Amino acid sequence: MIYFCYQSYEDILFFPKKTSLQSLFFNNVNTQIISTLIIVKNKISLQHCFLTKNHAFLSIVFYSKSIFNIYFISISNTESLFKKRLFMRVGNVLLVAFLILQLVGCRHTYTQNETILKAEQLLFTSPDSAYKLLKSIKNPEKLPDADYAAWCLHISHAQYKLYMDIKSDSIIKFSVNYYADSQLNLYSGTSYYLWGCISEILNDPQNAMYAYKKADDFFSTDLELNVQQIKIRGLINYRISNLYLVDEYYSDSEHYINKSIKLFKSINDTKYLAYCYRTRAEIYYRQEKPIQLTLNDAEICKTIALKDSIMELYCDILVFEGKLLVSTDLVKAKHTLLMAHNSSVVNNPDLYSLLNYVYARLNNADSAKYYQQYININHDLNRNLLLKVSESYIFLAENKKDSAFLNYEKAFNLREKIYKENIKEQLIRIDKQYDLSKKEAEKAKFEIQNQKNTILIAFLSLTALAILLILLIITNINKKRQAEMVIEKQQLEFDVKTKQVENDKKLKILHANLQNKIDNTLRFKKLQTNLSKTDKKEEFLIEITRQSVLTDKEWQFYIDEANELFGGSIAKLRSEYPQLTDADTIIIALICLGIDISNSMVLLDYSGTNTMYVRRNRIKKHLGLENQTDLEKWLKNYLHKN
Repeated sequence: MIYFCYQSYEDILFFPKKTSLQSLFFNNVNTQIISTLIIVKNKISLQHCFLTKNHAFLSIVFYSKSIFNIYFISISNTESLFKKRLFMRVGNVLLVAFLILQLVGCRHTYTQNETILKAEQLLFTSPDSAYKLLKSIKNPEKLPDADYAAWCLHISHAQYKLYMDIKSDSIIKFSVNYYADSQLNLYSGTSYYLWGCISEILNDPQNAMYAYKKADDFFSTDLELNVQQIKIRGLINYRISNLYLVDEYYSDSEHYINKSIKLFKSINDTKYLAYCYRTRAEIYYRQEKPIQLTLNDAEICKTIALKDSIMELYCDILVFEGKLLVSTDLVKAKHTLLMAHNSSVVNNPDLYSLLNYVYARLNNADSAKYYQQYININHDLNRNLLLKVSESYIFLAENKKDSAFLNYEKAFNLREKIYKENIKEQLIRIDKQYDLSKKEAEKAKFEIQNQKNTILIAFLSLTALAILLILLIITNINKKRQAEMVIEKQQLEFDVKTKQVENDKKLKILHANLQNKIDNTLRFKKLQTNLSKTDKKEEFLIEITRQSVLTDKEWQFYIDEANELFGGSIAKLRSEYPQLTDADTIIIALICLGIDISNSMVLLDYSGTNTMYVRRNRIKKHLGLENQTDLEKWLKNYLHKN
């Protein structure tokens, strides 16, 4: 039997590295060895089938990255070479089936390029360094597909994290297409996520929504995700929620933002958690849920933003709270908006509009006019409406009723215009959503068709393999019958020879026993003749004793026979209790063979019964048993257990 075992990938690098398929065959006179090595990109399948005179051995080694999994199947004492060869053929068929399924289901692998892998490690902590590393690779489009797909994925990720100007999605789409047909769910999900982000930058929300949902599907298949992967999945749900919010699908938006909050809570990421609470507060506000529910999320967002020094978000949520409080508590709304004004790091046009409106409602015309000068309408109808209403309150405070009425009329007309614009936008949005649903249905239909084609190819391949296997079996039926006839003939010849050998042995044993009996009879007659002589009497007694009492060599023969009869139990007992002597072993053997005390005394030439009991008590002592223990029962139980 020959065994081959490879400990590392380098042990079999004597094949050309760029060879996609390589087969090697060995043959030997004493042992038939057929070894097939198949290299498909970074995955290796190694099959050995060893055929010897009495053994067939098959080993299949599947390699992935740097670890070998070795599966051994061994058949011993095969009855014919036919069975060995059939076993080898079945193994080859199974290997081909495995490879076909692998090629159908998982055609792509991940990169092993050291520079790209190093850049991937730096991507979340130092994206600028990762970007420089990736840009140091010259002509990346000439890299193998696995390396170029990884390069496209990470260069797009680095550009997005560094807020670079991305004008096309062609680079990230290469990664999307490459990983889509693989089982690398992490990289498939990440590539779809980045495609969605870039699609938003390119003002393509429909494509962004499709990409985000595909990314979420890939990440949902992995049960164990690390912190960065959970963060990406949380961002995916956050962005889906924002897209639904823009399209005014508030229930869907709330569903995905709740998923995002749960994910960010699991990794204690307070920064993104604050933005999630801000979005959910906006959703509650547009759904017209109880104001306290909305204020609760706004308060959580404000607390986290202040703690983490996210001042832009902190000012934004203060303005949002002020807008909520305008309809219930003008004084509290004023204090909240002033806090936002005092801590503002950027110019927020809504802040000045709200302060202008609050002071106008509080009849503080001077303060209202002060903030009015900072208002930049910039064709914003809602802000213009709020300004006209504020001016109306200012004119009322100054007792200019005609001007106040005129501004109220303008505000009313603006409100009607805003209403019509909203209706128009809703109709356009509904049309776009219909088109999107239609496109998604077409994409889903296309993907289902691709899946059906893949399943059909796999089914046809397995069917062809099954037919091939059946043909192999049918082809070998006649050979098997012939082999069985040869085996039967050989078995008959073997039985005849075995019977003859056994008869010869029995005849020799019979002759030996008869000859021994003859010799004893002759010796006894000779001694009987010489018994009349006094000096010959003692010789006669010695000879009789010699023939009656067994020698040490004969005792050892019976001990060995008894030990073999009881499966080595006597030898095991002797090893467990080293205090037992050779004489103790003889008595134990007699007990095991069922020889009673009287016959044992005759064989051992003991003169009295007391001697035998003394010897048995000594054996009990050596075995650690009490005197009242029945030695025969104890030995019987010991033999039964062993």
